[in-house]
Amino acid sequence: MGHICLSKELQKDLEKSFHNCTGCKACMTNCPMLKKFCSSPKELLGKLSENKEAEIIMPYSCAMCGWCSKVCPENVNFKELFYDMRREIIKGNKKLRPSGYNVVKYHQKSSFSKMFTSCNKSMEKESTKEVKRVFLPGCSLSSYSPKLVEKTYQNLKENFKNTDIILKCCGKPTYDMGDTDGFKKYFNSLEEDLRAMGADEVVVACENCFITLNKNLTNIKVKSLWDIMAEVGVPKELKGIYKEIDEIFYIQDPCSIREEEGIHNSIRNILDQLGIKSKEFKFSKSNTVCCGFGGMIAVTNNDVALKQMNKRAKEANGEYIVSYCQSCVEAMNIGGGRSIHILDLLFNEEVIKNKNFIQVNNGSITKWKNRYKLKKMINKMN
Repeated sequence: MGHICLSKELQKDLEKSFHNCTGCKACMTNCPMLKKFCSSPKELLGKLSENKEAEIIMPYSCAMCGWCSKVCPENVNFKELFYDMRREIIKGNKKLRPSGYNVVKYHQKSSFSKMFTSCNKSMEKESTKEVKRVFLPGCSLSSYSPKLVEKTYQNLKENFKNTDIILKCCGKPTYDMGDTDGFKKYFNSLEEDLRAMGADEVVVACENCFITLNKNLTNIKVKSLWDIMAEVGVPKELKGIYKEIDEIFYIQDPCSIREEEGIHNSIRNILDQLGIKSKEFKFSKSNTVCCGFGGMIAVTNNDVALKQMNKRAKEANGEYIVSYCQSCVEAMNIGGGRSIHILDLLFNEEVIKNKNFIQVNNGSITKWKNRYKLKKMINKMN
């Protein structure tokens, strides 16, 4: 794949990190990629600083999960270092772009195309005093089940009449690749649509969307679907519906919202309302670890991604896993786990009726078909 010559600015950051690093290896405990490239973080930083270059594959093996900075006593942040390398690679020689770059590029072009997007810009507020909400389900959930998205949207509308829906990507895959200019273009497209819809608040079901919108959206509130559902309560007919089953569910918290304690609590509140018996991973909530899909490494270094998926799934000891991130659900199933999305427990009729708690992962073609189906469903709703 080749090497990248590191800029002087990045060399300074690496040298500073090398001197700060004590070599305690705390960052390696749950890092998906460091063990593949070194025996200690200080060794790696020293090598990069001395050689003034890096393998292209290295920064694109980082899951961007932030575990390193979470546990490092000296605030060494590999995530930032590797992301700066990604940016330099994208801005440099196009021939040196990583494996998987074109896959992400195609995904993003399609995700923002007319074929796979939908929003209603004509709906006006019923009252200037009412909050106009727009539901953004996210790419992964839309690719999995248009029906679940539809039922979730209907539930929101039952509680908040002045609610609309938009099918569009937040642009994070482009950002993760290091293409900050491309990300700005895509995100601006989403923001323009939200403003044209008169949105006061965006309700998101995707944790990556939650973080991305909170960082980049101004004058429009961003609210987690899970906080709303916990506050409003699950539908009356679903309260305690699973209390008679013996199965225990480990909760997979996405690493992207590691610091969002409110969302962690909301999820557990919803599961309690449903009567689900839940259990915590050794590393959960603020200490949760990456599922293996972080940083787009499933397309840039699939070997590293698969090892992390297998490692995390095995930590459930054969029990069921529930997550509120569709990518996490897929990762746990790929890793050999038995995983399901929390919305399956709420609105999937087959799950409710037959108590079948294992989600079947969709292939790429099916995912795009589902997104097209959802676009058609939204157009009919509007």
